[in-house]
Amino acid sequence: MPKLADGSQAKADDSLADIVYPEGFIQSTVELATPYANWTCEVVDKATGRQAPCKVVSATPKGAGLAVTATTEPLWFDACASPELHLGEAR
Repeated sequence: MPKLADGSQAKADDSLADIVYPEGFIQSTVELATPYANWTCEVVDKATGRQAPCKVVSATPKGAGLAVTATTEPLWFDACASPELHLGEAR
């Protein structure tokens, strides 16, 4: 997000923009032989009880299970000390 108005001059060491990255990445290994066709996904902060939806973006074989990567958007996730990933099969 630009910090300077169009046409304005920047000085040395001026910050020109903020980079907003709205997604947090969650990686976990789960004990499933094959991925679900439709996932349900929720991230929970065990310390505060906050919950938010997430989206599974990949599930690849790893050992006897799957390595799962999901994304989530709430800003509190970046500072979450005890995140927990809840996965299931959508019905």
